[in-house]
Amino acid sequence: MKVKRFLCMLLCMVLAFSLVPEVGVLTVDAGTEVQERVILDFDTDWLYSSVDYENGQEAKLDDSGFEKVSVPHANTILDTHKGNQFPNEIASYRFVSWYRRHFKLPEAYTGRKIQVEFEGVATVADVYLNGKLLVNHEGAYTGFTVDITDDVYTDGRDNVLAVRVDSEKQTEIPPEGGVVDYCLFGGIVRDVSMIITDPVHIERTFVTTPGLTNDRAVVNTQVDIRNDRDTDQTYTVETTVLDMDGHKVTAVSKDEMFPAGEETTIEVETNQIVNPHLWSVDDPYLYTVVTEIKDGNTKIDTYQTTFGMRYFEFKTGPEDGSFYLNGEKLEIIGINRHEQWPWIGRAVPDKLQQQDADLIKANGINAVRCSHYPQDPSFLDRCDEIGLLVFAEPPGWQHIGDDEWKENFKTNLEELILRDRNHPSIISWSPRPNESHASLAFNEECEALAKELDPTRPTHGVRMEFDYEGGDNQTVVNDILTVNYVYPENPRYIPYIVTEHSNDWGGDGMPGVSDTRALKFVDSFAEVLDYFYRNDKVAGGFGWSMFDYNNEVNYTKTGHVFYSGLYDLFRHEKPVAYLYRTQQDPDVSEPMVYIANNWTQDTANSIYIMSNCDEIELFVNGVSKGKIQPNKYLSLPHPIFEFTNISYEAGELKAVGYIKGSAVEETVRTTPGEPVRLIAEADYDTLTADGTDMTSVSVSAVDSNGNVVPFAANRINVVQKSGIEATLIAENNVELEGGKTAFLVQTKRDQTGTAEFEITSEGLESAVCSIRIEPFASDNLVPVSEGSGSVKPELPEIYVINDSRRGSGLYNFDYRGFGWEYGSERTAYQEDNHWTEVAGDFCQIRFVGQNIKYYGAKAPAHGIAGFSIDGGEEVLVDCYAVSRVGTELLFDSGALSSGEHVLKVRVTGQKNDRASGYYLNADKVEIDSDYVAPKAVVNDNDRGSQELKIEYVGENWGYTLDSECYMEDNSWSKTVGEYILFPFTGTSLKYYATKAPNHGIAAFSIDDGPEQMVDYYQANRQSQLLLYDSGTLEAGHHVLKVRVTGEKNPASSDVYVTADRIEVYEQLEAKKLVRDIFKDVNAGDWFEESVQYLYDRGIMTGMDADYFGSAVPLNRAQFATILYRMEGEPETIYQDRFLDVEENQFYTDAVMWASSEAVGVIKGYESDGEKGRFGPADKMTREQLVTMLYRYAKYKKYDTTGSDLLEKYPDGDSVSAFAREAMSWAVAEQLVTGDQGLINPQGDTLRVTCAAIIQRFLESHN
Repeated sequence: MKVKRFLCMLLCMVLAFSLVPEVGVLTVDAGTEVQERVILDFDTDWLYSSVDYENGQEAKLDDSGFEKVSVPHANTILDTHKGNQFPNEIASYRFVSWYRRHFKLPEAYTGRKIQVEFEGVATVADVYLNGKLLVNHEGAYTGFTVDITDDVYTDGRDNVLAVRVDSEKQTEIPPEGGVVDYCLFGGIVRDVSMIITDPVHIERTFVTTPGLTNDRAVVNTQVDIRNDRDTDQTYTVETTVLDMDGHKVTAVSKDEMFPAGEETTIEVETNQIVNPHLWSVDDPYLYTVVTEIKDGNTKIDTYQTTFGMRYFEFKTGPEDGSFYLNGEKLEIIGINRHEQWPWIGRAVPDKLQQQDADLIKANGINAVRCSHYPQDPSFLDRCDEIGLLVFAEPPGWQHIGDDEWKENFKTNLEELILRDRNHPSIISWSPRPNESHASLAFNEECEALAKELDPTRPTHGVRMEFDYEGGDNQTVVNDILTVNYVYPENPRYIPYIVTEHSNDWGGDGMPGVSDTRALKFVDSFAEVLDYFYRNDKVAGGFGWSMFDYNNEVNYTKTGHVFYSGLYDLFRHEKPVAYLYRTQQDPDVSEPMVYIANNWTQDTANSIYIMSNCDEIELFVNGVSKGKIQPNKYLSLPHPIFEFTNISYEAGELKAVGYIKGSAVEETVRTTPGEPVRLIAEADYDTLTADGTDMTSVSVSAVDSNGNVVPFAANRINVVQKSGIEATLIAENNVELEGGKTAFLVQTKRDQTGTAEFEITSEGLESAVCSIRIEPFASDNLVPVSEGSGSVKPELPEIYVINDSRRGSGLYNFDYRGFGWEYGSERTAYQEDNHWTEVAGDFCQIRFVGQNIKYYGAKAPAHGIAGFSIDGGEEVLVDCYAVSRVGTELLFDSGALSSGEHVLKVRVTGQKNDRASGYYLNADKVEIDSDYVAPKAVVNDNDRGSQELKIEYVGENWGYTLDSECYMEDNSWSKTVGEYILFPFTGTSLKYYATKAPNHGIAAFSIDDGPEQMVDYYQANRQSQLLLYDSGTLEAGHHVLKVRVTGEKNPASSDVYVTADRIEVYEQLEAKKLVRDIFKDVNAGDWFEESVQYLYDRGIMTGMDADYFGSAVPLNRAQFATILYRMEGEPETIYQDRFLDVEENQFYTDAVMWASSEAVGVIKGYESDGEKGRFGPADKMTREQLVTMLYRYAKYKKYDTTGSDLLEKYPDGDSVSAFAREAMSWAVAEQLVTGDQGLINPQGDTLRVTCAAIIQRFLESHN
């Protein structure tokens, strides 16, 4: 880490907290018998695909082509971390992907409550288990739980959890809807776990300490308990408070009845605790509440909650608006934090989240604002452990949406508070979207919700600076007035907190800027901190920000990086970090002296020294420039030392710090030379091979003396030089910023050993970094099972790939060359596109499908492009148009063979004489995996009244030659009532024509059905547009009618309707394979062919939509139905013949037919002449089935004379007398071939065995 020496103070805390149990966790080996709550790690062994397969949820999907990953996982790794083209990077994670996890559970979990907890999925998650949709969750920052109890197998069979992750822009889900000043990213970006409990279990707890004082405490635990059993249950609920050493402090219990199927909330309050150890920022002491449900001495469930005892208040003035923690005044010196790392966004292991908290704490900061969304649970856990106060907020940024958006915001707010209200670090909730103008009613509604969920904490709602005096701020709904960038001496409302201050609008915070700008950046923070310390009416505030971050807005015009941080995006500190760090007293941390200047030629005459010493003496090349006391921002605990009129002299600048007259610390800044070599240092030199563990590796350019060269801007590249395989996350040819950059190394599952990386730059000595990767050992992983899927992944009927999907894999735009640019365009698909005019530049798209269509813009500056498939003959397409037309079909491959193909699109450097440039535009491609070429393509001039001819009814239909149209002509009319008739035979139809400024509205109908109105108007004329698609029709003859309505769009100047071409399609229905339909029929099963044979004929159709019942014994009702279907389901009349056969059962008609006197195939049980039983559910033995089939053969008058000796089977003598003749016939006909060498006559007949026998029977009589 960059500040390891400042983190030593945290070591004892880390060791202490490692002894504290995790919230709600009691883990055991996954294979042992379960008694209490078990939490299993579900992060490993996921399968990932960036393709939005139509059937990605299928349990039997062949996912062998998916990538093996662990979570947290980013759906894409960005190519760059900054630049004007960075919106291209943002767009690259906006797509739909699939995550799948195969697992098996032991029988020990049968009857247990089994849930899966996702801590965060960006942005919409559809969660399926074994093909069934269980949960849809909306929101990228809050977790959710999926109950899989009723649908999971606990007998060792393969389960498949599939998650469809939609990371596209979601305008109805906060924070989106407008522009956003940060990036959401995509994927399963946080941890996943499996929770196994008793059906009677604790859902959540809420621990409070009402009336807490320094010397007295009671602990109140609100416990939400759910009883998912079928009967009411009475149990004892016991809560025990443990101190940090695990010693019992107090305990209390109570008996309670829990109604079946309901959630019950109870409160358990302890006896008074004397002299509680209070939680504070300097002494973050934590207790644990252990809540148990007991039945006598048997534990039903155990739930652990870590909490801290503290009390606080914000004074309400008029002269004191300070914050008091445990009765002592504490200035809130806070910072804002975005949860983001370069290239991968938010998908990092917990230790990097915790590392961020440690960096904040190491800099002497006592509070963090989670801007502007709920942050990772492990970050908040760490805030509890090390003593960081937290302002918590739901997702939002300068936008209020419609009612759906508002409901989603309230849901996210509720999820946030329920998740985090046991954290002692959290001291305020924000029920208001950041910097947004919501109505008073909505603000009051959200405030009431927050207070209902947690009445113990105050609330805040962050306002923009220009809202301080006006607008919706006249009514302060929340408890604390929080405004950004406003610093009043007398706040109009107390308590008052500045929730953002000192951010960098002009780039002064960029690494490598001049000393003058860097010191200006320091000043912007120092003057506000000084304001906090001297103004008791203000409780403090939060600087903007702890780390630089990427944003969508780019209002600072610095390549979509907001350089506002104390640290850069790579976690390299800037001088301003020492402003905060040196505010710590030397007896608490250590004496510190830091020179903020780089001591180069551009050094200003002012030298800033930040120190917690009493005095500083400055030396230039060994000559003292005097000893001074701090003289700038004097309200700070440790003001800045400013030395003025110091002339630059190349060499050494040394500052010596004195406390009580004694020199205690010194630091030296040496004028850097030219960079000569690179050095690299990993934050962690040892990782774990769990597939998600990660470290950042810092790279610096240094001079011959080892000094970092702060203005070095060399280009850096990183490669893996040797060793075991690891994931290198780095930017090609990245430029140093402030003489530094970084890259990330992530482990691969079970790849252990040493990975060595080489860092190179032209003209500099290379650096090498080695990372040791150790085995990952865990006894609480969700067990992995091998999938046995045979269902081919299917793309949507038309799979659309936006130009922003970049990469070299399947279904990506692979851009080659140096001229490609990216930008937004309102008329383009998803409002963005790519372009280049450099001859030889090209893009290619790898895909599996039978057709591809390429769309892009036509414009006056566009040239001629070359299109080719699989390296074949190039088709030249002129992309010129008189005026710009977006999303135009430029190329259609036609029908292709099945399999993988490559479309290449090339800038030829040619153009027509009218074009002003050679540009090629990329917008989207459409892939059709089941493409069927049109049965017929009919031009508008193919006239007539017969099949596949266009009949123009009316006298005013005109005809015009037009080079932009199909076959360079089209037909038109504007006479009301005139129409087109087009008879055809097929299953669908597509109608193409021109849109233009003077075109009107036409009415389309099929077979005189309902009319569909189609508007032909468009501001710019555009030809060969698809205006009407019939959708799927019944196979057969149809007639299309297109009528001129005389109506028009108000913007249109006339009512013309045109015709250009019609495409007719005929789609044959694909055969349904039982291996794809039934989860218990797999490719290669011995019975697959027989089941398919009977399924195709409608004789056996399965127990339900998903299961054939391959291991299920056949019963009498089912066999009667099979024979009845074989007979063609003749009409029957219900007769009250049996006690157990009622009307309107699936088998009623079959039993009536089979048991009738004329057929007599299956008879009922005798009952001495009275009405007897049929026994619909009674299982059928093999000899019973054969006997009934024998009767059916006789009924059909088939030859039944064949016979064979049963004695050749060891158990032939055991065939019952009533069945011997039938069994002898069945053996002779080879309908029965033996079961492992035996007839097994009294054995149950499985449904699949029946299928095999019936197939043989039918094939022998066809």
